[in-house]
Amino acid sequence: KQWYQRRVAITAGKNLKNEQNILKNIQAQESETLLRAQRENEELRKQNTILTSRQESIIRNLRAETKVKMELFSALGDARRQAEELNHKLEQRCRENDMLKQRVAEAMAVSSFPTSSFSVPTTTTAADTFYSANGF
Repeated sequence: KQWYQRRVAITAGKNLKNEQNILKNIQAQESETLLRAQRENEELRKQNTILTSRQESIIRNLRAETKVKMELFSALGDARRQAEELNHKLEQRCRENDMLKQRVAEAMAVSSFPTSSFSVPTTTTAADTFYSANGF
């Protein structure tokens, strides 16, 4: 009986040590897994911070770009309106010039001889008398 009890005690001690070793191995694996998960978690947080920063930078740049584009389109619209106004004024002036040219042409056609281009002769000749008498 003693031998059996000793054998049982030795076996129980070995089993206990085996179980303790198994538990230590499991704890070591779990600890290693936990550390790996914590490192991965920290790396993901860093990447998230970097991506968030990039996103905010992109948003700021897009807002600035949109603002510049809106200002450019506004300036383009102003320039287009000014060009249309100037075109309208130019067309109006061209019509006025054409009307003035037409009036000048009509005035020149009505008066066949401008009076300022003739000089009055100082001496009277026979031809002058003939022309005057006959209504020339």
